[in-house]
Amino acid sequence: MPMKTTHEKFVHELADLYDAEHQFLQGQHHMHAQARDPKLKAMIHEHIAESEQQIKNLEQVFDALGEKHKRQPCDGARGILSEGRKAMEEAVEPALRDTVRDHRQRCQG
Repeated sequence: MPMKTTHEKFVHELADLYDAEHQFLQGQHHMHAQARDPKLKAMIHEHIAESEQQIKNLEQVFDALGEKHKRQPCDGARGILSEGRKAMEEAVEPALRDTVRDHRQRCQG
């Protein structure tokens, strides 16, 4: 859909960010369920809370603009999560998987 105004472009980008945060939140929940190291689980849990707050912040912006909370598929977030899944599939040992999760967590933060 072509955008004609800066408002439309802004809302489009906002919806892209909203989708990215939702995708990252889903990925973080998956990482938390898979993590074995207690320190890593705590870090992921903290990041989940931050992502949930970011989603609320974006919803407040939508509300302030009088726009619906809508998601525009974010290919960038999808790519980052896809790369993370591939790295997890390649890591056979549980300790190595926690290392990969830790790295992914730090990259998203």
